[in-house]
Amino acid sequence: MRYFVLLLLLCPSVAQAGFLYETQYPPGYGLVSVQNARVYPYEYPYTSGQPISSWGPSEYKTEGELIYKFETGLSITHAEIFASVRIRGDNSYINIDISNNGSNWVNVGQNQELWNLDITNIVVGASDIWVRVKMYDEYGKYLFGPDGSRGGPRLPYTLIQFGKSFNGYYKTFSVSAEGGAMAVPEPSGYALMMMAAALMLISSLMINYNRKK
Repeated sequence: MRYFVLLLLLCPSVAQAGFLYETQYPPGYGLVSVQNARVYPYEYPYTSGQPISSWGPSEYKTEGELIYKFETGLSITHAEIFASVRIRGDNSYINIDISNNGSNWVNVGQNQELWNLDITNIVVGASDIWVRVKMYDEYGKYLFGPDGSRGGPRLPYTLIQFGKSFNGYYKTFSVSAEGGAMAVPEPSGYALMMMAAALMLISSLMINYNRKK
């Protein structure tokens, strides 16, 4: 049994597994930071009164930011993200950055209506996927009534929309990853020497014990 335990210490896990987060609503899981951003519930004239919601900047001409952290529990070998967005305005934007540690960021796209991107080269070998979304609205909020008109009780509306949800009918955002289970760290040279010495000691004790019998 002691030999078996010592050998386990030398063998990293090779089990394959996967991670998936997917939502049909403005994504909230994994949020670690929200700055100058909010979820807007509103209705459009062309949706026949169906409720829609999305993330957007909470202030006009001030950048909003969302930061997500997804702990996959894997040693990542492949990863992708998907995002549904809407941008209107020459100087408005939505940027998406990816990081494997929350400090060093790589921009993967700006002002696209849909992101469906392979981010493996950024997070390979890591266990966490960080996503940063930056939003800027040059025009400010519009106000529409509950029936999509400009009259009556009015709801705020922005043309900069991240994770736009059509009442939960379509996927708005997802993060997926594949990889091996987290490996046990390889023992140092000193640890290997100590284990070898322990094995020799156990062998010597067993030999002496058998002789006494």
